[in-house]
Amino acid sequence: MLKAIRKAATVLPFLATHLAFGQAGSADLTGIVSDNAGRVLTTAKITISESQTGVSSSTNTAASGLYVFTNLRPGVYRLAAEAEGFQTLERTGITLITGERTRVDLTMAVGDAKETVTVSGDALFSKPNPGVSRSGSTMRRFSNSR
Repeated sequence: MLKAIRKAATVLPFLATHLAFGQAGSADLTGIVSDNAGRVLTTAKITISESQTGVSSSTNTAASGLYVFTNLRPGVYRLAAEAEGFQTLERTGITLITGERTRVDLTMAVGDAKETVTVSGDALFSKPNPGVSRSGSTMRRFSNSR
């Protein structure tokens, strides 16, 4: 019995640490890409770049216009959307928080892809902004503190 208790005392701290690090440290970003008329864009290329490191990843929108990035490091990001026949759209200053899923819907304007529309973080998160929402316990605490 004493051996079992000692073994548990040795394994439990490791297990607790492993579980804590496995759950912490990542965030998700998702959203829907549409045009000014509200039609979803099914061929948009979405690129996310971490501001501090410059590390980037790309994905394409699904048939529903949805894009998803998972297991991102918490931090500040830049998001770019490109689609044929539309102006490139950039969103900067997107802050991702550990354990949360942030939603940033993107509305692209018809035009030349060489034209770029940039929206900074201040404009992105000012209220009201139906294009941005968060889910997770941290956001609820943040919302209740205002």
